[in-house]
Amino acid sequence: MDIVFILLLAVLFAWLLIGPVGWRDRRAESAGAAWLFLFLLLVPVLWLALVWIPPTGPAFMGVYWAGPLLVGLLMFFLLAAVVPAAREPPPTVAGERALTEEEVETAGAVAVFVNVMFWLFLITATTLLIVGIVA
Repeated sequence: MDIVFILLLAVLFAWLLIGPVGWRDRRAESAGAAWLFLFLLLVPVLWLALVWIPPTGPAFMGVYWAGPLLVGLLMFFLLAAVVPAAREPPPTVAGERALTEEEVETAGAVAVFVNVMFWLFLITATTLLIVGIVA
């Protein structure tokens, strides 16, 4: 029942971020890709909260929901605040300068850094989850 609760909570927070808040991952082409990214980000974090935070609050159907819900809210607010919502690109102005080669290289380096950090996060969260379940 724990995993069902975690999956439902991750779906709820991902839906809230993509729907009403209008959050989009700049690298994602569609809302589906952004939703999958958020889902893969939220599930391990919420599950870690369930495994590592001592049970507090009332139990609902055998699941102590206070820890994962509060961690989910924290992640929701953090993602909503840190990553800007998708906006239409500003209209191009006649005579607008092209990006320099240095700016293009910097953008590529930032994209690689974000990708590496995402996968390190996912691997670390999964490892901590396995350690928490086994211990």
